[in-house]
Amino acid sequence: MSDNSYIEKLKTIFKNSNDLYLIRISIGPVQEFIAEARKVRDLFIGSFLLSKITFESMKPIIDKDSAAIILPNLDHSPWKSNGLKIQKDFFPSLPNLYLAIIKKEDLSNLTKAMKEKITTFVKEITGKVHLKIQGIVQNNFNGWDDLWKSQIDKSINFTWIATPVSLNEIGNKYKDIYSENQLFLEERKLTRTFEQWKGSNVEKCIQCGHREVL
Repeated sequence: MSDNSYIEKLKTIFKNSNDLYLIRISIGPVQEFIAEARKVRDLFIGSFLLSKITFESMKPIIDKDSAAIILPNLDHSPWKSNGLKIQKDFFPSLPNLYLAIIKKEDLSNLTKAMKEKITTFVKEITGKVHLKIQGIVQNNFNGWDDLWKSQIDKSINFTWIATPVSLNEIGNKYKDIYSENQLFLEERKLTRTFEQWKGSNVEKCIQCGHREVL
């Protein structure tokens, strides 16, 4: 799709509204998944899991008529076309960083919905493991899952920034706007909110080195 045709597509989506935001979202951690991997299988599962979580966070934007994901291009992506019904030997990936354009009035609700999608998905995939462990240790270690919840809740990073933009600026000064937007995200990551880990001086996980052993 040419630049002009894409601008025309955005004009159709936003009805020529210029009260917009360019929003950049980063899902992590990436380095931890790599550093903590011990086998190729670990790297593969970490990459696929991060792609799946990224797609879950995209859904509120994908489902919104007055919003559009610019990068990556999902028009012909298997993620968007079939919700990732995995076929044998076919595991598409997504970058953990993406760019979208939304209406200013939707910023608060969309970012909240994106965060909720991530939280819901992570709870869903960890729920079965939690139930299995609970059946084994609950009687001997009452309250063990308080620490579990703390570790799970802090397992995924959701970082975003938004800069005001108009369709006219997208068409004429996209390169400058893109660079500025990226710079703001890098600055946001340098000033990310610090959350103290819960725990004590008990034995730590031999794989990551900082989480409490459960």
